Amino acid sequence: MQDKVLGADHPPLSRQGDFLKIWGGQSVALIGFEISEMALPLMAILVLQASAADLGMVNAARWLPFVLLALWAGAWVERRRRIPIMIVTDLLRAVLLVGTVALAVTGLLTLPALVGVVFLLGVMTVLFDISSPTVLVSAVPREQLVRANGWLQASGSVAQVGGPGLGGLLVQWVTAPLTLLVQAVAFLVSAVCLSTTRIDERIDTAPDRRFGSLGAVREGLAVSFRDPLLRSLVGIGALFNMFSQWVVAMLPLFAVRDLGFSAGLMGGVVSAAAAGGVLGSVTVARLSDRLGPGRVIVLSTVVASVPFVLVGFTPERTAVAVPWLITAFAVAGYGWTIGGILMTSVRQAHTPREVLARVNATYRFLGSGLVAVGVFTGGLLGEVVGLRATILIGAVGSMSAFVLCVLSPLRRLREMPTHG
Repeated sequence: MQDKVLGADHPPLSRQGDFLKIWGGQSVALIGFEISEMALPLMAILVLQASAADLGMVNAARWLPFVLLALWAGAWVERRRRIPIMIVTDLLRAVLLVGTVALAVTGLLTLPALVGVVFLLGVMTVLFDISSPTVLVSAVPREQLVRANGWLQASGSVAQVGGPGLGGLLVQWVTAPLTLLVQAVAFLVSAVCLSTTRIDERIDTAPDRRFGSLGAVREGLAVSFRDPLLRSLVGIGALFNMFSQWVVAMLPLFAVRDLGFSAGLMGGVVSAAAAGGVLGSVTVARLSDRLGPGRVIVLSTVVASVPFVLVGFTPERTAVAVPWLITAFAVAGYGWTIGGILMTSVRQAHTPREVLARVNATYRFLGSGLVAVGVFTGGLLGEVVGLRATILIGAVGSMSAFVLCVLSPLRRLREMPTHG
């Protein structure tokens, strides 16, 4: 992957060792993550005979930690080196997955136990995800943030291309529980890569606060909502994530039970989103340079939302349903990839570094926390009105992100901002 840098002061990303270690470790972890993302709901469906409401509860447990902990964790992470936090969370997630496999193969796994494991994985993910963007700002110059995020998103997209399909096949071949061991190994690889980095992390040198002090949390919220640009990014991300994940959470049950898909076929369809994501990750920098990051973000909300409506109208015949869903998810994946890369890069570039962890925490609190509400509501609604209608409601809701985009300062953003 070629990387042309603006100016001659900074070497290309391909020659920055610490960035390559971060990128390599997270790339391996993302492949395993996508495999487990397919294995966990399929384990609930196939092993525990989960209903739509049960699946909504499992998915909600994944996102609930963002509601409960993100703001407090942001204040705590900001005063500490993030690399050690990321290493420890990788190791703990590996242990949790191995423990889940042990419960499953001994016949002791229950739905409440699975919900508990997913919740604890979510707690570790909160700490990792809040730390990661802050580490990236210390690892690469501001001028390279879009490209660095593009590299990471490209890896995520490649993982999404192969991960779900491989996950579905592994579920068929070796059962869902044993498939989780792949993710455990991936977390270990990520921890090893992170442990070899030598990044000069800049942290606040003021006296340490206790975990999640109320004053630090309030300050992070104030920075996020006082600034019009940051406020728009938080709102757009929260709305789109809530409704898009509503659709995605119901898709496995809809595909397996209503459309009669096998686990492997289901994984292959979901992989189409990542194929679009790969294209998005390699074209986003050029689009941003030509149209401006704000305009591209506005357009991305349309490209990402409209295909979800098509998912709700999927024909029942498998021969038609498969290409229908592949097309819809490929287009949606392109849209949400370019939007996600640019929204993350704008937030990183615009936010003063001393409050970046707390701003990231606010974003994850709403952007991911509301997902817990969305997937749980979608699960309950699926029991009442059916899966197809539930998917359509979520798809229409995702379009609210476009409305907020049009009303926000983003549409006038022609270049990457500097610290506000």
